[in-house]
Amino acid sequence: MPWLMGVARHKLIDHYRRRAREERQLSLVWSETSRTDGVDAIFDIDEAEALSLLGTLSATHRLVLVLRYLDDLAVNDVAREIGKSVRATESILVRARQSLERTMQENRNG
Repeated sequence: MPWLMGVARHKLIDHYRRRAREERQLSLVWSETSRTDGVDAIFDIDEAEALSLLGTLSATHRLVLVLRYLDDLAVNDVAREIGKSVRATESILVRARQSLERTMQENRNG
């Protein structure tokens, strides 16, 4: 039992470290991005609304969207940056776009 608890504790620590690392990557990428040009070109909305919409997404979804569309990285490069396979990254991008689109629709409808 103590061994199992130790493994579980280490898995939990790994999870939070990975999450913190993703958050740091996102903030680094976001700080280096030209927000006004990129956001307006991609979302066709103003900067404040784009930031608000991105803020509703999970850290992973925000990260892949920023890397792919604001930094204009290829999917292969995004996959390498986030440490996932190309197929997994494509799946994350699809879900991120769907989530963003759903949030945009909800904001427009009320």
